[in-house]
Amino acid sequence: NTSYNVSKRLKIGFSLDGNYRNYTEPGYGMSDFLNSLMRTLPIMNDTLANGSYGSSYLRVSGRNNWEHPRMLAYEGTQKMTIQRFISTLSATYTLPWNLTYNVKFGADKYDGLLTNFVPQMFKEDAKTGDIIAYNSAATAPRSSNYDYNNLNLHLYNTLEGKYKIGNGHALNVLAGQSYDNYGTSTF
Repeated sequence: NTSYNVSKRLKIGFSLDGNYRNYTEPGYGMSDFLNSLMRTLPIMNDTLANGSYGSSYLRVSGRNNWEHPRMLAYEGTQKMTIQRFISTLSATYTLPWNLTYNVKFGADKYDGLLTNFVPQMFKEDAKTGDIIAYNSAATAPRSSNYDYNNLNLHLYNTLEGKYKIGNGHALNVLAGQSYDNYGTSTF
């Protein structure tokens, strides 16, 4: 962020903010993973000797198909790569008759690539060896890709006048115009 007084009447300013994020989460997302982790019971099997994700033959009310935290952490991914830049260019010019003209232009550029893959997941009953599907064949495997390319533009103009009238009175006048364009493109 910077500003500069070009003259006694003209002041200009500029700002540029940006960030880049690249991260990976489990296939069902971090909130679902943490929710299943918090619901883990001590009677739940982890990974069996043959490498399968374990499932217990013991049943608990309301828990017919237990979440397996290690399976949810390792199977499937959400990958997100996001970059965003926000910039503003502004100017203030003092006109005769106590008038001030302000103009501000802003641009918000957002690019994001979000990919998601959830495979069909299976657990093995530690006692019987039965294979249990965690998610149904109707919902997994599944994948999605979103490519965001957004550009939002903003332009604001104001003309302001401040006048003193008599003793202790003031008159403030403001006229303005704004333009906002929200350009969203998703593929």
